[in-house]
Amino acid sequence: MQKIFENFRRFVNEEEEPRKKKIRQRFSKMVKLSAVIALDYVNKFYLNNYKSFKRLTNSIPKYANEPDKITRQKWDTLSSKIIEQLKITPVKMFHDELERFDDYALKNVQALYDRENKTIYVNAARIRQVAGNRKTRSIIAVALREEYIHRAQHILEELNVPTHSLIWSKAKTLGIILPYEKTNVSKDIYNYYAANPAEFHAKLLHIKLILKKDNPELFDSDDKIVPDTLNKLLKKSGEQYNVLKMINPNKINKLDRLFNMLAANSYERQIT
Repeated sequence: MQKIFENFRRFVNEEEEPRKKKIRQRFSKMVKLSAVIALDYVNKFYLNNYKSFKRLTNSIPKYANEPDKITRQKWDTLSSKIIEQLKITPVKMFHDELERFDDYALKNVQALYDRENKTIYVNAARIRQVAGNRKTRSIIAVALREEYIHRAQHILEELNVPTHSLIWSKAKTLGIILPYEKTNVSKDIYNYYAANPAEFHAKLLHIKLILKKDNPELFDSDDKIVPDTLNKLLKKSGEQYNVLKMINPNKINKLDRLFNMLAANSYERQIT
């Protein structure tokens, strides 16, 4: 009887393998197409984010009166380097290098940027699970956009202009971060963002990226967000907006200031 079960299990595995391979190939093709779209999306955002970058730079006393021409030259140099490196960033599948990932990542992470080998990885199994009846490609695109942002953060760190620490520092200085007890997010999520300024920055930047692409009318001619937009965003549900649940709704005017300074780059290294 045991041998019969073993033979049956072997038969099922042999039947399953070609099917799994076919699914993985189809998913890999989908990721490859989505990566092209996501990269274009992110590149355009970086190229069109100069005014926010200038506001962020001018908020630093050392650069408050820097001539626009100088700031523009810095921006052009940095954004060009970001785009150049993003274009050659590999995008791979979890199942191609399973040994890199622990059980938690395999079960919970949709995509991640690996700083060690400067590669973005997509978890097909997790995305299929999350997608359900929704459009899988749109979920892949969202995941890839955020990982490209993380890659850009790393590129800038290597250029000695880290991005995320300044935004988190300013958020705390402005007093817009609620204590955990006054939020409606889980303690794990709150602590995760509080301990990882890069994630806090990436989530906010991604929200801004989406708004600028899908709702450009929400930004005025000076690239500032239209009043009351963020107030409405604070009421939105969904994982994508969890980071906003940490924000004090009574200080929405200060969130406006932070959001309007939210840019790809900063000169944090030079002011610490």
